[in-house]
Amino acid sequence: MPATSTANSTATSTATSTATDHWATFADAVADTFRAGPSASRDTLLYALRRCAQTLKEEMTPDHERYAGDSDEVVSRVLDAYKALGLAIRAAGRPPVTGGPEPADEADNRTGAARRTGEEGTDTGTGTESQDMTATPPDPDPVFDREAQCATRLVELGDELHTDHGMYVGSWRRRPPGPVTGKDIAGSWESLHIALLRLPKKDVATWRDKLARAARECLGIDSAASSGAPDDHPVPALGALHNGVVLPRAFTTVGALRRAAAQAPSDVRDGLGIGDAGAGDFHDPRLHWAARAAQALRLVELDPELRAVLDPDGAPAALWHEKQNRYRNVLVSSLKTAANALSGGADWTPSTQLGPALQLDLVLGGLHHEPAAAPDSWWWWWRREVSCILKPLAEKAGHELVFDDTRTWHESELGAFTRNNVGGDRTRDEQLMHWVLQTPLRRRGGQGTEFPGRVVWRPDPPNPGGL
Repeated sequence: MPATSTANSTATSTATSTATDHWATFADAVADTFRAGPSASRDTLLYALRRCAQTLKEEMTPDHERYAGDSDEVVSRVLDAYKALGLAIRAAGRPPVTGGPEPADEADNRTGAARRTGEEGTDTGTGTESQDMTATPPDPDPVFDREAQCATRLVELGDELHTDHGMYVGSWRRRPPGPVTGKDIAGSWESLHIALLRLPKKDVATWRDKLARAARECLGIDSAASSGAPDDHPVPALGALHNGVVLPRAFTTVGALRRAAAQAPSDVRDGLGIGDAGAGDFHDPRLHWAARAAQALRLVELDPELRAVLDPDGAPAALWHEKQNRYRNVLVSSLKTAANALSGGADWTPSTQLGPALQLDLVLGGLHHEPAAAPDSWWWWWRREVSCILKPLAEKAGHELVFDDTRTWHESELGAFTRNNVGGDRTRDEQLMHWVLQTPLRRRGGQGTEFPGRVVWRPDPPNPGGL
């Protein structure tokens, strides 16, 4: 044999031996991890192995032409590896066995498979006879496959959502699938539905149906309120995995309003001075503020992409981590100031009472996204409900709300009724005004305002003609 061939053969043999040693070390480390008991690291390792098993199931079809040059022995060994991996995954997911045969052996016995013999009579492991080689490998973990399929499908739908509606959900961070568990699927389910609240109303039902179909096909679960408008159920229930989210967008009776206000956190109710909220009048702004403040705090928990104005003339800030606590503090302080103004006695006029209420409107109703949600989205109509709390207070001060009119505003209205505005997406030419941070007010029967609002607007509108 030539020296070069001998050297190459020796190098190949050495590399194979080294790789085999590493595989043995890997197998020992996996076994030790499983013996150590439950842990987050164990879950991650098990998830990775399940992904490997899933890939083998999808790719290792023995009769595929790509395997035509492989011997039956090689194909059989790969199938044996696949089957052993599936059995190990199953055993790792069961409680430890205290007596009798080891889980893997027990699983092998249940298969009823014979040991496979290679061409030279060597034992090649558990497998099927060569005439059965075209069979599709068995499913190593049906429960995992359903969860993995659902998690994968939800990620795919998230990609599709970004592609189709990036102008509204461009900042939404899709949650990675992570180790596939019911909790992770529930998180993705919730996150996707919360993102849908930014879309135009006409698109929401279609997308909720897509998500419902994924749950039904992958998990066999019929989600509640799957195709309905998300007015009061922004996140539908998902069987035992998610209880759903209920946030009434409108309160049409005093009973419903009182119940919602009574369910507000104690610091919100204490700040407003309404106790258990069981005796308030339907037209009492404090009840509406309590109900909406409770919803705002819940939405901040649900939607990590929300932004808010935390200082009277400051720029909007993302409500991540510790800023969520700061938002709550600013909100409760604004609630207290507005409530005190309403009950301050003769020294307070309608105009001086309206000022703190407008500041509260900025904090409570100014929650928004970047890019802004669609002008007829769930979020737009929720913001409108918050603005309407100001209506009786504005009327007493000789003003009226300017909200729906903002959709058709031009530069002149922007300058007349707002100040300290925030620049939005330059490429969105649907309208000049993208979002209301602080509700603009207008003198009734006259021009101008004593109470300008703040908005997110489109700076430097695009010029399609290029002139």
